[in-house]
Amino acid sequence: ASSLNIISSVPMLAPLSPSQQQRVADVMLEVFFPKDSIIIEQGQAGNTMYFIKSGQVTVKHHNRGEAEAKKLDVQGSGTYFGETALLDREEAGADGGIRTADYIATEDTICYSLEREDMLRLLGPLQSLMIRKSKAKALNNVELLSSTMSKQELEEVASLLERKHFNVGDKVITQGEDGDDF
Repeated sequence: ASSLNIISSVPMLAPLSPSQQQRVADVMLEVFFPKDSIIIEQGQAGNTMYFIKSGQVTVKHHNRGEAEAKKLDVQGSGTYFGETALLDREEAGADGGIRTADYIATEDTICYSLEREDMLRLLGPLQSLMIRKSKAKALNNVELLSSTMSKQELEEVASLLERKHFNVGDKVITQGEDGDDF
């Protein structure tokens, strides 16, 4: 898969025009990771998104108090990971850019890498537009909203969305309380 084809498959980058996608593809670097090398380490700050050109990557997550990491996923050619590293800290939330899992090359792997700084340099304020369009696309999947709102209205609602982080076991909604969050 070429870097340009992979870019168009990423929801966060899909709103970019073809020329913007080409500019992003042009700054991506091809990086080789030998088998068993750690590409991303959980808990570390991240500034890079990766697109797998060839090879295989295993995703593992460490829970506190557990001796072994839990295997979450195996990803191959044409997939991507680490996309939250492209977001501004404000957009990414309190844990912005902090890696939530280990990504380990299961075999010799070649990735395209995209740095946050390159993305900001190329796109500047368009980054917030991309994020808003991505949020609007998610809202479009909510039948109640998509059947009653125009694309422009969905984008306006998307601009009001705020990212909130919940830990395992946190109450998101409490029965009996007034509901004013969606």
